[in-house]
Amino acid sequence: MVYDITDRDSFKEVENLHLEGNRYASRALNFLIGNKLDLEKSRGVTSDEAMEVAKSLGVTKIIETSAKSGENTEKLFEMISHGLLDRYCGICLIDIL
Repeated sequence: MVYDITDRDSFKEVENLHLEGNRYASRALNFLIGNKLDLEKSRGVTSDEAMEVAKSLGVTKIIETSAKSGENTEKLFEMISHGLLDRYCGICLIDIL
């Protein structure tokens, strides 16, 4: 579930996105991704608010990124890769590394 950290309305849709995701893809990995981290000064949603909503939805994978600057995008892809390997292959890369 991706929201714009500068747009409170996009954040308000997170719960609906979570419900729809579970409805159509119940085995999918759940991530809460705040985008536009490069616009930190225009932030409309705090990190604490995002963590609170994630916790209420049972989402443990939370990250803020910037598609523009690339900040945390590699980390996000690593999180997705590790989550997929763990869930579908029973492999934990932390144990391997």
